[in-house]
Amino acid sequence: MMKISAVFLIFLLTTTVTAQENQDRLFDTRTIHSIKINFYKSDDWDSVLARFNVGNDTLTYTPVKIKIDSTIFDSVGLSIKGHPSINPDGSYQKYPFKVDFNEFKKGQKYDNVKKFNLNVNAFDNNIVMNNVFAYFGLPYQRVSKTQVTLDTVNLGDYIIVEQVDKTFLNRTFGNKSGNLYKGDLQANLKYLGDDQAFYENKYTLKTNEDKNDYSDLIHFIDILNNVKNEQALEDSIRSNFDIDNYITILSVQIVMGKIDDYFDKNHNYYLYHNDETKRFSFIPYDNDMIAQRNPLFIGNVGNLPLLKSIYTIPALKNQYFNCMCNVFSKIGSSFPAIETKYDSDYTLYKNKTSENIIYLESQMKSSGFTCPKVGTSKKLVNNQSVSSEQQTLHPFENKLRITTSLITGKEFSLAIYSVNGRIRYNQTFQNTQPGILHIDLSFLPPGSYVAEMKCTSGNRVQKFAISSFCKQ
Repeated sequence: MMKISAVFLIFLLTTTVTAQENQDRLFDTRTIHSIKINFYKSDDWDSVLARFNVGNDTLTYTPVKIKIDSTIFDSVGLSIKGHPSINPDGSYQKYPFKVDFNEFKKGQKYDNVKKFNLNVNAFDNNIVMNNVFAYFGLPYQRVSKTQVTLDTVNLGDYIIVEQVDKTFLNRTFGNKSGNLYKGDLQANLKYLGDDQAFYENKYTLKTNEDKNDYSDLIHFIDILNNVKNEQALEDSIRSNFDIDNYITILSVQIVMGKIDDYFDKNHNYYLYHNDETKRFSFIPYDNDMIAQRNPLFIGNVGNLPLLKSIYTIPALKNQYFNCMCNVFSKIGSSFPAIETKYDSDYTLYKNKTSENIIYLESQMKSSGFTCPKVGTSKKLVNNQSVSSEQQTLHPFENKLRITTSLITGKEFSLAIYSVNGRIRYNQTFQNTQPGILHIDLSFLPPGSYVAEMKCTSGNRVQKFAISSFCKQ
């Protein structure tokens, strides 16, 4: 009979490369992929160009044959998206593309992905920004590098960028049934009345299109604009919106010099109404433009009610300042792992970020706020003396640590549940040897969970939490 005694130690560990990501072929960062696109007819490229319309969010696709590394697909949708760039030698324009496996063959997928984007790789901005988001436990798009050939023309370097869709939602939030809105130009979250028609040209509903019900979004926008009591506004925002997550996103964007977003041109973001939490979550998008200089406070907040609430409600403003300090102290640690992951030198980004921190710290001091000094007091952890810097761990980049002892058998099972009883992880371990197992939990969004271990000697249950980086 198997007998096993186990102690569960739940703690947060620094890691930026997850085992789950490394198993994905399309977003495998250990290789530069090869994507070859071939047309069925000689005039298909003319059709693609004719259907291209900058700023049109409704894309029209042309069927193509596509080979990704060694895997070939027929009848895949191809469309140009966004703005083209000129090849460095001036010979031709490089267009960004959207690839849709499902457009002409329903149910066709690659690695459970129905759509992905091919972004022009002028710089590694998208790679760096999305990986910094991942480092801080924020919603991020998976990215990898590829070479693209269009018929006989070698278009050169591109970046494969994950599509924000139901697959993304399920990976990020553990559910995909809520309303997902894309913020288009001038999606500034200002209240326009109760008529849904006034919102449809600024916010595009990307899920549940058949129901076409914007009432949850309009309710949230109404709160942002029309609740006048300060405490009531803060409480209502926290009840209807993941403000902790957004303050972290905003802080990282400002430090990284991200522009062309909600606070800049009032677009390039998604809002997802999570059916489990009943709150909206902010999803950053289109991270090509970074390494600029942003002020601590963006002007014209009268037209940006979400930022106005952060700047004017004392509790939110203080949270924003403290979150900035956390980002200042942690962001430098993100770059070495990203460089290793993509075998690249990101000194440019590190230097620009350091310059931005100096600039932002001076602005904070002008506002009467100074980041607290990081202490170095010694404490004992597992009978070892470590400094307080070493104890500062990064939420969301976490693992479940199982210390097993007195093993006389070879098998046990581990299940992790959300608080509503939904199973999020289930694995049986065989041929287990005495020692420590590390279970990667970086795929889980912030929240409360229950870990249950089953073996012949009985069950062991422990509750634990994964928190957002800059929570209240």
